[in-house]
Amino acid sequence: AVAAERWSGTEPPQPRPEYVGYTTEAGVPGAGLHAAGASVTEALAARLSAAGIGIEHRKTPETRHHVAGHDDAPAFHCAGAAVYLTDGRSATQRAADNKHPDTIVFDLALDYAGAKRIAIARADQCADSAYRAVVGMLQAAGFSVTRLDDVPGLAVMRTVAMLANEAADAVNQGVCSAAGADTAMQKGVNYPRGPLAWADAVGIAQIVRVLHHLAASYGEDRYRVAPLLRRKLASGGRFHE
Repeated sequence: AVAAERWSGTEPPQPRPEYVGYTTEAGVPGAGLHAAGASVTEALAARLSAAGIGIEHRKTPETRHHVAGHDDAPAFHCAGAAVYLTDGRSATQRAADNKHPDTIVFDLALDYAGAKRIAIARADQCADSAYRAVVGMLQAAGFSVTRLDDVPGLAVMRTVAMLANEAADAVNQGVCSAAGADTAMQKGVNYPRGPLAWADAVGIAQIVRVLHHLAASYGEDRYRVAPLLRRKLASGGRFHE
């Protein structure tokens, strides 16, 4: 289980920033991985902009790092804090890898445009002032903020990655089709989106990256990347066209 501490409603509102930096780029090392993460955060930038917070699209060398052969640019930077969609590492590990103490990660959401709450985790090294600034940024965008314990993959991203992995294995073994796997999860357990459709939306590269980091953190075979996911990553394919 993931321990959660609810801050909105118990913590006073934090000051809103005047502007935040937002990174969306292609043509850089690891662009496929970064673009997959950025694609699901664009709605966050739109909400911040609608709330009157300036959005500066930029490439910031001091918050750009090349770790383990891939580009690790934050989705947002606010008051010195680097803010990322979780990639399966804890915020603390990501801060250490990037040598950037003020690191915060946020969890996957079905629809950032309409979500009322967003879950985040802070690195153990993160300064209180940087954390408060990011909370203020998200509150200004209309979110209630839930702080999760800093566990790898957080809650939703870890669950979606694992379900997508299992569904891909089932398809690979001929148990069902991709459409069948998604329909079973939607109709059978009332999931809002099928795991393979969600993998397409998040990006196959992001799902594979999350699984790799979960495997490194926990050392468990259940995070082994399914062969079909590897094939989709290599070919640039999707489960649903």
